Parts: sequence; C-alpha cells; structure tokens
Amino acid sequence: MAHQTLIDKISNTFSDIDLDFVPHPVSGDIAILKNSDAVKRSIRNLLFTGLYERPFNPNMGGNLKQLLFEPSTPITVVALRSYILDTISLYEPRATVVELQVSLDVDELGYNVYLAFAVDNTSEVGVLTTFLERIR
Repeated sequence: MAHQTLIDKISNTFSDIDLDFVPHPVSGDIAILKNSDAVKRSIRNLLFTGLYERPFNPNMGGNLKQLLFEPSTPITVVALRSYILDTISLYEPRATVVELQVSLDVDELGYNVYLAFAVDNTSEVGVLTTFLERIR
C-alpha cells in the first residue's frame, strides 16, 4: 500500500530543465522547472516553434509566425486561437486549456495572448501571457 502512495506522488510531478540556464542560487546547478512552470515553458516553446524547425519531428509546433504576416483582421485572431488550441491538444498532453483570449493590439501591431491551463493530475492552474508580433 505504501508503495502505491509513493508512485502516486512521483507521477504527479512534472519537471523540465530551465532552458534559460539560470543557475540555482544555492547549488549552482541548472534550475529545474516543476509542474505548471514546466508545462508553461513547454507550451511557450511549442507555440513559438515553426513547422520544419525540429529535425526529427517536422510537423511539431504552433507555426504562428505565418499568421503574423497576414492582414490584422478578426479572421486572423480566430486562426491564431485555433492554431494555439490545436497545438496544445496535439503536443502537450499535460495541459488542459481553461481559458484562451487572443486580441489584436492595433497600437503595437501584434496580438495579446492570455492562456489559462490546468495541469493534469494536479490541482495547479498556470497562466501564460505573451505578445505576438512580426519580427524580421
């Protein structure tokens, strides 16, 4: 019975390394992101990855860059929302989207994205906010 409890505790923790390579303040090792922070970083990486950027998985990624050069219309907002939802449902099984808002920012020539997601098998809810803009 105690063995089962230990397995449950282990399976409820998601972790990834911090790709900013920020050292841990005490140990000096690369910091580890856990649960909602790990899933948030994974979602962010997926959304900013274009098609054919991953050598052995060319279809993986949000491919949002192609929509940023389209005319700024409500149709583009709907397409961005659809791309984000599809990417998360296909490639991030640890997250369930709770809320997604994509809005056009005419003054800054880009899109504000607010994403709230639940981390599966935990009670955590993470929030990712980002600004999508054209970069040459």
